[in-house]
Amino acid sequence: MLKDALQAVGVNAQYDEDGDLYFLYQMKYIYVTQDENDQFVSLSFPNFMEVNEDNLTPAFITCNKITREVKLLKVFMNSNLNGVSADCEFFYSDFESMKNSIQKSLLLIGVVRTLFKKTAKKLSR
Repeated sequence: MLKDALQAVGVNAQYDEDGDLYFLYQMKYIYVTQDENDQFVSLSFPNFMEVNEDNLTPAFITCNKITREVKLLKVFMNSNLNGVSADCEFFYSDFESMKNSIQKSLLLIGVVRTLFKKTAKKLSR
């Protein structure tokens, strides 16, 4: 059902050599995972922004603000603290709810880099 829902919104997903489902959307590689038992899907946009020790604290603050204020979108530091990633995670009840949540997720992932930069700039004032 997941690949069908992705295809219904115009996404041609494929599996990489590790078995991860991914697709290219607006020049961004998006990875998709699904837990069919819980009817849960996660779309991930890994490491969309580099971070170094000079901007580590502002990056954490920016991640926190966006995650608190934007529903469906989680923005966070990677485990090495050198990049920022974004996930859209949701539960679905049927094909239509999955498709609609994927569409909303793609809209958010499409603008997350710009949103991060604008939020960071606003917070630095």
